[in-house]
Amino acid sequence: MFTGSTSPRRAWSRSDLWIGSFSLLGVLLLGLVLVLAGHAREVELGFVASEIEVLDERVFRVRLKGRLGTGWDLSGDRADWPPRSDLRLYEDGRLLGPARAQHQAIARLGQGRYSHWRDHLLFSTSDNSDPRFNGRVYSAILSTRLDRQIQSGLATAGALGLMLAVAAWLIREPRRVSLGLSRAWAHLVSRRRDYALAAAIPTGAALLLALLPPVWNGSDSVLWLMKQWEQFPHHAILYPAFMGTAQAWLTDATGLLRWALVAQHLLTIAAVTYLASAYHEPRPILILSMLGSLGLGFGLYAHGLYTEAMGLPFLLLMVGALIRLTRYGLTPRVGLALFIGLLGGILTRHAFLVFAVIPATYGIMVVLLSRRRWVWRAWLPAILLLAIIGVAFGSARLVTFSACAVLERDCVSITGRAGVYRMVDAHALVPPSSQDEWLARLAAAAPDPVVARAMIIMARAPEPWVGSMQAVAADPLTFGRDVDALMNAAFWTFVRSGDPYMLRQWADELGKALFGFARDERSAQGQFSQILAASARTILDVARNDEPEILAALQGTGAERPESAAQYESLARALPTRMLDWSLPLDPLGRSVLLLASLTLMLAVIGQRGLAPVSLLLASLWLGILVYALALSFATVILPRYLAPLDLLIWLSNAVALIALLERADGSARQDLAAH
Repeated sequence: MFTGSTSPRRAWSRSDLWIGSFSLLGVLLLGLVLVLAGHAREVELGFVASEIEVLDERVFRVRLKGRLGTGWDLSGDRADWPPRSDLRLYEDGRLLGPARAQHQAIARLGQGRYSHWRDHLLFSTSDNSDPRFNGRVYSAILSTRLDRQIQSGLATAGALGLMLAVAAWLIREPRRVSLGLSRAWAHLVSRRRDYALAAAIPTGAALLLALLPPVWNGSDSVLWLMKQWEQFPHHAILYPAFMGTAQAWLTDATGLLRWALVAQHLLTIAAVTYLASAYHEPRPILILSMLGSLGLGFGLYAHGLYTEAMGLPFLLLMVGALIRLTRYGLTPRVGLALFIGLLGGILTRHAFLVFAVIPATYGIMVVLLSRRRWVWRAWLPAILLLAIIGVAFGSARLVTFSACAVLERDCVSITGRAGVYRMVDAHALVPPSSQDEWLARLAAAAPDPVVARAMIIMARAPEPWVGSMQAVAADPLTFGRDVDALMNAAFWTFVRSGDPYMLRQWADELGKALFGFARDERSAQGQFSQILAASARTILDVARNDEPEILAALQGTGAERPESAAQYESLARALPTRMLDWSLPLDPLGRSVLLLASLTLMLAVIGQRGLAPVSLLLASLWLGILVYALALSFATVILPRYLAPLDLLIWLSNAVALIALLERADGSARQDLAAH
């Protein structure tokens, strides 16, 4: 009871001031990086004759470094990084080009070719005359950002400040730290049987998979053994960092592959164990462990170089935290697990950010459907939940921008790169006789002629992704412009058009996301046989490739031997594989049956429990399934492995529903016994 007395306020000690100062410094510096990383400005540079150096008869050079003063980055393209300069060179106001020309081509042909290479501009004039004496005015327009070394230094200093704050707190509170460790150990000892039971199924699956060869994912798996850091920002930063760090101390591909598989299996086992240990009774632990492992394909993705191997365990961690939230409320441990699950998922797979809708929806529904929805204190847990989600979003954005600064990459959205597949497929739906008219109508809605040209190139791309990027970069009307920015603008123009073919193509992809693939498509197996068959195709494709770099990178992994493909093909046709396919189907019939059965389980729980927390959790999981399918089909075309998060959520929903129904049945049985 509150008596009105007040306890004396503890005076701030010197250690409090150090901890507060380090924390404030770290937060301010990291926040500054977040602001500066997204700041860019376009500048125009003029060149006078005295600045121009002669390198060859047709090649001239201008130094760009330092022209804007200290702190601004004007660095150009490099041999060891993807092209990044958007410099456009003008002669008396007329655009020259092609840009990014080979230096030999500039020397041999000239005629306006140029290259922004590192700190210099190498160029030729339109008629190969000497720019120092031809009387023409030369200028360049390009984007510039704050120097990446400054951004990297600020990010490092901010992280160091936070680490110093944590270290100061640990030094000040040794007794509290020791007590926390003792309690954690006591908790592990007291629940050792529960954790062992939860870990038994995923551990057994990992041991069985160790008897099989690793699975492969086409060129993506090969690239993870060769060029880890270059996959960012195409892939979110966590998996490139995971593979790149390992590659720094493992020199051969065999060792790197084995390390990755072991680490991924351990992460999967830990995630399933955390999920299933949300309950304290053997039966629900076994149900969650079994169906959670089944939704993961029993760790099949962890047995290969897939980003899903890391992303799906973080999704499990988030759902495990939500189950605890429904049972025990929003405790600090639950909030921390939810934060780590969201942050890790977003940093592993870009699309996983949409899964934040699951905890957000649950927290809001709990309040809105309660009798205390008009009491402001009832909203505090929901507000805290939304704050955790917001901090996870902000942290993911900060880490991404910091990685862009350190790795010297531009943090530009790659929506257009993925969306080009949708544009190509929609273009294919148009009758050949009407395709030019269709493209002209879409291009007319573009904000400028350059975006319109990029849209036409993307829709006609014979080889989406890399082919479309190269075509946009090389076209005379679009060269010199930021390729990703152009492709993004073109894709959003395509989406906003409301064109019937665009909507039809989107509906087709949404159907694949929810109901799988038609039987006449190559991917119309279950997930198990599809991954094994894809591994066989990967090996055959590698064997046909005569590039020494690729073959050398795969030595010792088994993928360099074409005869290994027969082993995967045999495994894909095996009876156990076909039986497992029934649980993760890719064909419309199998997926329709799975969806219908899962929805029936959910509705049965809602019918018995009403608006209980478990019913709201199931509704939130299914909303997450729908939102992910909509977002995925909106941005790209559906591949079989993209359905893995949906399969996992479906089986987790089944597990939660089955446990709720069994608990209800047990309660009814006990009431009947008491009545008799």
